[in-house]
Amino acid sequence: MNGDSIMDIAGYGNNKTKKLCQDIKYARRNLPDNVSEKLHATINFIQNASTLYDVACIPTYRLHPLTG
Repeated sequence: MNGDSIMDIAGYGNNKTKKLCQDIKYARRNLPDNVSEKLHATINFIQNASTLYDVACIPTYRLHPLTG
């Protein structure tokens, strides 16, 4: 990941999660194939989006207003 994206991931929670998200080879070793492929496809989609609206338009992500 090159850091040139408008939509960068802010935080990963811990180093294992960060490595799973940033290293496809590591993800393939530690996750089922379909999960690692979907994970990296989702991350690439988010990072290549121009705006958050581009992501919100996809029903799969089920974005909703926060309450409370």
